[in-house]
Amino acid sequence: MDIKIDKTDDGKRFLEYNTLGGVLDFYFLAGPTPKDVSVQYSEVVGLPAMQSYWTFGVCDLLIFALFCVNLVLVSQLPLRLPGCL
Repeated sequence: MDIKIDKTDDGKRFLEYNTLGGVLDFYFLAGPTPKDVSVQYSEVVGLPAMQSYWTFGVCDLLIFALFCVNLVLVSQLPLRLPGCL
């Protein structure tokens, strides 16, 4: 595919696409701000699927939190503080 940007004799610019075949789909997203352009783009292509919680490491964080609680309780066991095991 060849893409040419050129000027006419009266000074106007134009864009020319020369292809050998196939289908070209063009979407012009002319939002006034970059945020509007990203919203328009998500309307065209759709939003991504939500990932599972385990892909974010939620299970690892839970195991780490339980490990920390256990570590604190075990370290306070010899002190025999009230409220601790």
